[in-house]
Amino acid sequence: MSEIVIRAARLEDADAVISIDQASFSQPWLPATVHSAIEKAAHGDYIALVAEQDGAICGFVVAWTVREEGEIATIAVREVARGQGIGRRLLEAALNECKRRGATDIFLEVRPGNEIARRLYESCGFRVAGVRPKYYRDGDDAVIMRNEELRIEN
Repeated sequence: MSEIVIRAARLEDADAVISIDQASFSQPWLPATVHSAIEKAAHGDYIALVAEQDGAICGFVVAWTVREEGEIATIAVREVARGQGIGRRLLEAALNECKRRGATDIFLEVRPGNEIARRLYESCGFRVAGVRPKYYRDGDDAVIMRNEELRIEN
């Protein structure tokens, strides 16, 4: 297995990110949204990271923070690269950056039936915090998960 490099996303990575997003989700982000997220990350407003293997983008994550709260907005790994720990490395890198920026609470939403993602999130300290009814455009609910390991109680 070749080395996986996690690095900041660049605009030239957008097509690969869009391709992975479209192949991974029934309701992917619009290409303009991907471009905007990468641009905002370049200015420090968002976090946009990619995983690169053998010179090719094989995964990505987008997150952001607002004061003490962070959100993992989206994360995906190219199907042929799944099962190698790339998703975990991307998630951990995003969590570390959120924490570095002062986040003590980090949230995400996930489809109830996405067991693989839910297991990954749980293994990284996320726990179910609630449900957003009819969150997705197709009417599916979203499970809200919160990272308990970063939580700082007063």
